[in-house]
Amino acid sequence: MAKRILIITYCFPPINLPEATLCAKALSGINKDQFDVVTIGSKPSEHDNSFMKFVSNHFQNVFRIRRSKIIEFFISLLLKKRSSLLKYPDSYIFYTPQLLITLWKTDWSKYDRVITWSQWHSVHMSFWIWRFLSPKVTNLFWLAKFSDPWSDNQYNQFTPFQKKVNRLMEQLIIRGANRLVFVTEETRSLYMDKYPPEWKSKSAVIPHCYSPELYSKQRHRSSKLLLRYLGSFYGERTPTSLFAAINDLKKIRPNLENELALEIFGNESPELENWISKYNLKEIVNFKGHVSYIKSLKLMASTDVLVSIDAPSDVNPFLSSKIIDYLGSKNPIIAVGSTKGATARLITKIGLVPLDFSDVNGMAKIISEYIAKKQNGGITFTPPKNVIEQYESSHVSQSYLKLLAANQE
Repeated sequence: MAKRILIITYCFPPINLPEATLCAKALSGINKDQFDVVTIGSKPSEHDNSFMKFVSNHFQNVFRIRRSKIIEFFISLLLKKRSSLLKYPDSYIFYTPQLLITLWKTDWSKYDRVITWSQWHSVHMSFWIWRFLSPKVTNLFWLAKFSDPWSDNQYNQFTPFQKKVNRLMEQLIIRGANRLVFVTEETRSLYMDKYPPEWKSKSAVIPHCYSPELYSKQRHRSSKLLLRYLGSFYGERTPTSLFAAINDLKKIRPNLENELALEIFGNESPELENWISKYNLKEIVNFKGHVSYIKSLKLMASTDVLVSIDAPSDVNPFLSSKIIDYLGSKNPIIAVGSTKGATARLITKIGLVPLDFSDVNGMAKIISEYIAKKQNGGITFTPPKNVIEQYESSHVSQSYLKLLAANQE
């Protein structure tokens, strides 16, 4: 009897987190008879059930560990106090005892390969502890998949001591896993350039993906150009430069409110209304609130142009899952953030132009061009098939299978 793959992750549907849908899509092309999933359960208030039909079609055995109320209460206290304990490496580390009990009860004779999938990074650390304690899994082939940077993540704001401890944990995983997977070359370099070359040789880059079956093509029918942004604003990720560009257009196109509409979907930002008022865009910009994941894909498919905004940076190492979902809609994208890095490289490959966060004139120019196209017969955009196929879930699933099969040759 062929042995199976065990996937251990703290982010899996129905929890309403981007990493949950990323994990499910990336693994959906593997025959569901070949693997089992172990994850942490979540509260109904944290669920997005719109994606569960997809999950039931592609996944057979998903074991959800019920969260301990004592641990939940303890974490909530730490969150209120903004405790530094939540930085080693994250709050999910406190679920390690529950995961270890589950792994202790697991029939390991059924498995010969394990994938640990972050976020959160503590899932790798928890499995490392189990591997250290249990001789029966020491020789199992272990693939560790990383989404965001860890010890070198600029957004974590580690103290020197916190960074040192997280670097140590990261190093244990990098050394211990048989294969390592990163989402972009930039992320791989951020992790691996500080380690011996032989460690880097066991790493691979496999991008995020989209699933074509999730999209329904319903074109927007209106004389106005419709832009849609799906996502939240926080920190330095703001729409201010885009709003400034639209405001500049208003000065040379006095009837812009009849030519352009921008819809924003996502979590409410306390500053959004202030930004809309500041740039005098109440007749053009509309905040529509949060929508489910499946609804967001429908909105992506039924607009004229999509907008992506990243925080300003010289080189952006991130390739957001949203950009890949945008790609699946096959609609043009105005990508604001950096002209260097993973996102900029992809935007260039599909024949579009990435824009620096400060390039207000460039944004105004490209929006004006799309308005002209809309008014003169419509917007046509066909991304190169050989590029977008690399990001389809079936292709990405096969990439994981090839890595997992390498130990069996």
